[in-house]
Amino acid sequence: MASLTRPFLTPSHSTSVPLFLAPAFARPLPISISATAQFSTSTPNQRSSATRKQAGIKAATSGKPNWALKARPKIDRNKKRGVSAICRTGPRSTRGLWIYPLPVPVARDHRGTNPEYVEAQDHGLWGFFDQSKQALLDPEQESSHGRAWEYKELSVKSFDDLHKLYWVCVKELNRSLTREKERTRLRAGFGEVEHQERVDVVKSPMMNPTPFTRRYEYPGLGGNA
Repeated sequence: MASLTRPFLTPSHSTSVPLFLAPAFARPLPISISATAQFSTSTPNQRSSATRKQAGIKAATSGKPNWALKARPKIDRNKKRGVSAICRTGPRSTRGLWIYPLPVPVARDHRGTNPEYVEAQDHGLWGFFDQSKQALLDPEQESSHGRAWEYKELSVKSFDDLHKLYWVCVKELNRSLTREKERTRLRAGFGEVEHQERVDVVKSPMMNPTPFTRRYEYPGLGGNA
């Protein structure tokens, strides 16, 4: 069996510097003027505009359109950017500036009410309320009304009577709608059914006089105008 012999390297007596001490013995390189030419004193916007101009010149000379110049600017579509739950930044709020000054509220004129209308019982606006002059009525009072006028009863009325009856129904309808508006604003929660029944009764004679008014307009149909 052949014996394996391990060759031994003889130590070299060279004066080379170890690798871990190489940075300490490194010589500084001389700074050339061309090395400083890569830095520019122009702003990034100026450099980007110059780059775009150069790209446009190259595209014009090559005959191919540069689609990078026609691309739309990138829009940040993240509405929650800048909002951090860890840093407790709170919700993102948009702040805007208005070039015009804000309007200053004008003080109201405290001259008071006209003495002519103070405690006036015959004022025109009282027509939107009933005799009790209350904004709301109980369901019992709201439902206390008569029946609607029938067709036979309206057929024997004159034109003046139908005209007066129509405007009486208009005033009563305004009162009912005023109370319903106030009831909705206060969220009373009662009187809706009684209100609808009352409105249906009031609207019935307002629709029925139509054929009778036409009869009075045309005396040849048997009307005594």
